[in-house]
Amino acid sequence: MQSAEGRISHVSDTALLTAACRARETATADGWVEDPYAERLAGARGAAIAESLPSFDMMCFGIGMRTRLLDVMIEKYIAQEHIASVLSVGAGLDTRPWRLGLPASLRWVESDLPPVLDYKSAVLASDQPRCDLYRLPADLNDAGERRAVFEAAIDPALMITEGLLMYLSVPTLRALAEDALKAVRFWALDVASPALVRVLHGVSSDDIEAVRATDHLEGEQILELVASCGWIPCERRTYVIDGTSLIPPARLRAIRQAQASAEKPPADAPADDPSGVHLYRRP
Repeated sequence: MQSAEGRISHVSDTALLTAACRARETATADGWVEDPYAERLAGARGAAIAESLPSFDMMCFGIGMRTRLLDVMIEKYIAQEHIASVLSVGAGLDTRPWRLGLPASLRWVESDLPPVLDYKSAVLASDQPRCDLYRLPADLNDAGERRAVFEAAIDPALMITEGLLMYLSVPTLRALAEDALKAVRFWALDVASPALVRVLHGVSSDDIEAVRATDHLEGEQILELVASCGWIPCERRTYVIDGTSLIPPARLRAIRQAQASAEKPPADAPADDPSGVHLYRRP
């Protein structure tokens, strides 16, 4: 039975879970991520939440892969497109401003709920980011606060919504996509299909499902909504094809063995599964 400390009771708790997964990947010899800040940010509660979930190792693997693929895509486009500002919307406990090779002149705007940003600021108070960091509290369900986030952008701008869109209601997601068209040139996002979630996690967490909006969308539905708002896809890296090709052989064997020994081994996700990281541009 889960303890109260190990329960996800608010969507912000998923930020602690994600940090705990990055911490585990950092401690793994062939992990996807090197994040020296993740363990501190996760704290005891983040570790408790993570350890209480089914298939924690596979969840760490999936979040680690997502982080790595986004890292590469973000660094590439910041350099290639001479990005002046990044809007990290629903930033959670992301640490890219501290650990990526970023231009010192880059304006990086972190936006999330006030308690999340306050906690993160306190934990990393003695650590210096590598770029010009600006924190902007905002509730994306509030039109005025959402617009304030985009007003902080400096053109050309890139928006990141890592691990966020699956939690939003359809009206909020559509409003975010439409508002962003007026302010940013590129949008880096991630999606995961129910099929791939079953492969990685075995079963879905009831706690995670409980903090999603009642009318949330799944992976391919999110991509369809984004495209319907006018966004044009320009690059993607899927977990099944691109991510799998990067897995060290020893770790891939261990994953296959763990899946085979499960009581009900999950079927492989199809090769055309859209789950992964996607980059869109405005028209």
